[in-house]
Amino acid sequence: MRLRAWRGRIERALALAGRGAVGRDRLRLKSVWNRLEIEWAARDLHPWDSDRPSPERAQLFADQCLGDTEEAIRTLFAAMPQMDVLELKVVAPESDAVLLAGTVHRSALAEDRRLSSVRMRLDRLGVRVHAAGMSEPAIRR
Repeated sequence: MRLRAWRGRIERALALAGRGAVGRDRLRLKSVWNRLEIEWAARDLHPWDSDRPSPERAQLFADQCLGDTEEAIRTLFAAMPQMDVLELKVVAPESDAVLLAGTVHRSALAEDRRLSSVRMRLDRLGVRVHAAGMSEPAIRR
């Protein structure tokens, strides 16, 4: 459904019964936000990286998770132009441990993408790293 049609439905829903001489009494719409809440499990490392040392695997996993999250955010906003806000949670592949979480507003996507660190770009978008879910050395930049 088009955004204009939704706005019309919302405005009609806010119309109130008349109060005496005021026949068309209504609440005045100030803003409408279309919000998506989503949770996904991070991808595990590719099997060919399973023989690498543990600290290296942790760094590869963190880099992959951050990059995947940034790409997913941009892809979701591109696929759903009517969406204003994306609330996301990324959990570990084998558990419900939260790795990343945040609320991203479409307007934040206009931020400069030239920042060299994916983690910093995600931070500017509103996504926070939860150190309990990722090892500390893997998320340090």
